[in-house]
Amino acid sequence: MIQGMIEQLVLMDEHFPAVLSLLETAMGVTFAPDERERILVESREDARSEKHYRLYEADGMSVIGHVDEYEPETIWLVVESPQAIEDRCASVFAATRYWQP
Repeated sequence: MIQGMIEQLVLMDEHFPAVLSLLETAMGVTFAPDERERILVESREDARSEKHYRLYEADGMSVIGHVDEYEPETIWLVVESPQAIEDRCASVFAATRYWQP
């Protein structure tokens, strides 16, 4: 199985939970609910620190998030998965990139 990786900067606005849900559907997985919640809480409460999140890791796939220091409004999402699933995730990122906040 060919592995691929896609990295996308995502705005953490009111649409962010929907972006995560669409990625879950595209990948056929469920992200760790505690990590999802931690991302949202920490984006509101700690606008200074660099943060790392592990949303999913199993079945040869992973989704990690990284918030840069002093950048609480965005998160880098990195998806490692088989190529076919990576292509679906790329479609999700492309479709949601133009949602208006």
